[in-house]
Amino acid sequence: DITGNVLSRSDRPAPGRPALEEVCRFFLGNQLQTPPAYSALKYRGKPLYRWAREGNPVIKPPRPIAIAAIRITAVSGQTVSLTVTCSPGTYIRTLCADIGERLGCGAALSALERLRSGPFTLGNALTPEALETAVGHGEPELLKVPLNDVLGALPQIRLPEDWKKKIREGRRCPAAGFRVDGVPGGPGPVCVLSETNELWAIYRAAEDGPGEFTPLRILI
Repeated sequence: DITGNVLSRSDRPAPGRPALEEVCRFFLGNQLQTPPAYSALKYRGKPLYRWAREGNPVIKPPRPIAIAAIRITAVSGQTVSLTVTCSPGTYIRTLCADIGERLGCGAALSALERLRSGPFTLGNALTPEALETAVGHGEPELLKVPLNDVLGALPQIRLPEDWKKKIREGRRCPAAGFRVDGVPGGPGPVCVLSETNELWAIYRAAEDGPGEFTPLRILI
C-alpha cells in the first residue's frame, strides 16, 4: 500500500473503465489467495507483520476465499474506487495488487473502509464518545444488539424438545429430518433452535460427517 516503500513504477497509461470491468470480473467467485506478508496471521506465535518488519517475511500458503461482487464506484485519473463483497479472510490489499498485476500497470491500495461485516453495518457503528457516555451514565446495556439481530442472517436448524438434553451434551446434529431455514453449507455457522425459537447452540458443518453438524458454542 502507499505507506510502504516504492518497489517499482510503471509508465503505462491508466486503463479505461472497460478494461477495469473485465479484469474485475476475472476475480469473481471462489479462488485461492495468498495472504500478504504484512498481516496479523501468525507464524510460530508471532504476527506475520512482525516477521516482515524484522526483515524475515513469511509467505503463508494460499487460502480459499470467495468474492461475490466487485463494483467500480469511481474512476479519476489513476485512482479507482471499488466496492467489494467478499468472504471473511479476503485481503483487499492483495486483491488490489493482483488487479494491477493483471492489468499490467501495477496498483497500490491508498484507502480502505469496511462498510459491513455480517449483520453489522457502518451506519450502526458507535463512536468511542458514545460508548464512554453510555458507560458514564451507567447505561451500557442500552447499546447491546439483540442476539436475534446478530444471528438472524445465519441458517437455522429447529429441533424438537427431546433434543435439548442432547445439545447440552454436545451431541452432533443431523440436518436430515428436521426443519431447516436457509441453506446450511460449507464450514459456516448454523443456529440450532427449539421449535419455539429458543436458541440452544451454534453449530457448524462437520468436516468428517456429511449432513451432520458439530457444536461451536453451547448456549443452554
